[in-house]
Amino acid sequence: MQPRLNPYKAAPNMMKALGAVDAAMPARNITAWLRSAGARSLDDAALIASLGRHLYDAGLGLDRVTFHIGTLHPDVFARILAWTPDEPVEVFEQDHPATVAASFPESPFRQAASLKKKLVVRGVDPQFLGRAAGHSLQDRGVGELVSAPVSDRDGRTVIVSFYAARPRTFGATDHLIIDSVLVSLRTAQASATWMRGNTRP
Repeated sequence: MQPRLNPYKAAPNMMKALGAVDAAMPARNITAWLRSAGARSLDDAALIASLGRHLYDAGLGLDRVTFHIGTLHPDVFARILAWTPDEPVEVFEQDHPATVAASFPESPFRQAASLKKKLVVRGVDPQFLGRAAGHSLQDRGVGELVSAPVSDRDGRTVIVSFYAARPRTFGATDHLIIDSVLVSLRTAQASATWMRGNTRP
């Protein structure tokens, strides 16, 4: 006799499976785009703009994407590129206060680089973002931040970060899409223009 399925125990696994199904198609589409010749030919600003738009159009609850591109300067952690829906890409050079704040030991960007793994943080201290947070995050605060290292390039680390403004946080489907994108960025790093050092040191 077959054991009866307990619907209460099955529900979490079913919800996880449904979330994976919901995430599969947008994740595949974005992965295919990241591996395309068009994406590989983009510079930093164009890549982050296109990536942000692809994620936003896929339904990700996204308010900001940043690249912290490591420098060889001993006192400066990174230069920052930031994308926000319906706004031009912002670039914060290595002498900007936002790039200095990102280098603080307690900064989630510094921690992601040091630990070499993805970090998920809620209630991020705004001092680590400064003007790089953008207007929406400055006004509302960060509901959730996902930061992960994607590439080590000549000793420089690239940190990709995804932000949801308060009161929102990322859902399970959002995290599945983000994880797929991070895997794709890592596997595509050898051919992607921005991973080959087209940015200034």
